[in-house]
Amino acid sequence: MPEKIKISLLIFSILQFLLDLYIFKNWKKFILQKKWSNSYYQFYLAVSIILLPLSIYTANYHFNNPVRDTFHSYLLMFVNIWWISKIPSVLSLLLKDIISLFIKKKKPKETSFEKRRDFLVSTGWTLAAVPYLITTNGALNTKNDIKVKTISVPILNLHPDLHNTWIAQISDLHLGSFFDDKLMSRTIDKINSLGADMVMITGDFVNYDHREYEKFYKLMKKFSKMKNVFACLGNHDHYVSSKYIGDLKDMINSSGIDLLINESRVFEKNKGRLNIAGIDNIGHGQNYGDFNKTFLNVDNAFNTILLAHDPRNWDQSIISKRYADLTLSGHTHGGQLVFEFMNERFSPVQFIYKQWAGLYTNTEQHIYVNTGLGTVGPPIRIGVAPEITMIRLVPSNVLT
Repeated sequence: MPEKIKISLLIFSILQFLLDLYIFKNWKKFILQKKWSNSYYQFYLAVSIILLPLSIYTANYHFNNPVRDTFHSYLLMFVNIWWISKIPSVLSLLLKDIISLFIKKKKPKETSFEKRRDFLVSTGWTLAAVPYLITTNGALNTKNDIKVKTISVPILNLHPDLHNTWIAQISDLHLGSFFDDKLMSRTIDKINSLGADMVMITGDFVNYDHREYEKFYKLMKKFSKMKNVFACLGNHDHYVSSKYIGDLKDMINSSGIDLLINESRVFEKNKGRLNIAGIDNIGHGQNYGDFNKTFLNVDNAFNTILLAHDPRNWDQSIISKRYADLTLSGHTHGGQLVFEFMNERFSPVQFIYKQWAGLYTNTEQHIYVNTGLGTVGPPIRIGVAPEITMIRLVPSNVLT
């Protein structure tokens, strides 16, 4: 096992122990105050003692086995629910303790203090339980609930024969993150039923090993029954060993997917022509992409759609520099965590990526960031479901 992973596991284990110790002390105190049976906190202690080494084992197995069986997949999900939920739970309990300490310093009457303390403690534990419910729902439901999002994108000088051309986009498959083939099978069947003119896959087919694709190869070959399926690579695809990256590319191409690596194609619909360009990944310390090579054979007389995995390329290398009418990206996963408030969406990932989910426009240039199908790290999605995007191309002067 690489030294970095060993250090990460050590830090992870220490953090888990400290979180568990803090929650256990609070839980035991709460049980004793309520004069409930000691078995309540003893049960928590027993579960924690079992899950700490089990979590270390699961993390170690995850790092060393890119293709996991169903048992280990569900085990990974369970320990992630257990530990991830603890972080907001600890924050809730800390807030309770701080407020309780502040009230105590004011020295209120004993009965008044007791009532306030009981209310705070009960509220703190209620709030501490909520993350477990939300995380469990994200792991069992949201992660498997495919959503089809439909948008219209206005394209300047779009040829009349290309009006109402439909593109189905998916991204960030991370095939190694799937427990079985059900989600991917439903995704492919759904795309096929939607009848798009083109299908675009914007990178991250795997997490870090070509065997992930190999496991799903038979299923992925269903794309060969569709026309005009294009793709680009993402940063995770390049985590595959240099010895096997060629095998991954060959499997993708033989699945009926036209993998564009710094190159372009022409899509034709009657007399309408559209450039389809795909650039290899740039970002996360990788520089496999070559924009000059990608646009070398692009005919500027026609509109252009660019597949670029990392949306940061749009600001850095596209806007006002190269003319791509529409850039399709992924990479962000929407942070796998989205909160909605008053019809506005918020995610921690938006502090890293300016374009993190959905459609963005700069004059006549557009980018759509798909939030992906699979997961990285915790096999959990909260507030952001797996996504198929149906994109309708319309002339810029007619958007209906």
